[in-house]
Amino acid sequence: MKIGDLKRRMELQAPSDFIDDLGQPVRNWTTYATIWAQISPISVAEGLFGSQLKGLETHSILIRWRDDVRVNHRLLYDGRIFQISSVRNLDENRQAMAIAATEWLESPSGVVAT
Repeated sequence: MKIGDLKRRMELQAPSDFIDDLGQPVRNWTTYATIWAQISPISVAEGLFGSQLKGLETHSILIRWRDDVRVNHRLLYDGRIFQISSVRNLDENRQAMAIAATEWLESPSGVVAT
């Protein structure tokens, strides 16, 4: 991994779940780190999100090794949300990690972007 390849500034976020005053579960996201990353799109597909058909893009995100990244966390970049689906120790010597992440896509008109 070359340091110059990590050009995107991303936020790592962890969920914090609690029950509100009405007894409803609420999920907040807390930023616990700001990191440099390389984002590479892998594939695009369609899927149902709630009752709406939306695009689903898969990305490979390369970062320096961290031992606090989990699959229930997410990354933010430029207003976009990347939900982490897997984390791999890329070179088995704890210097880099590859994150598989998904992003739901929707165009401004409500039509699925492909």
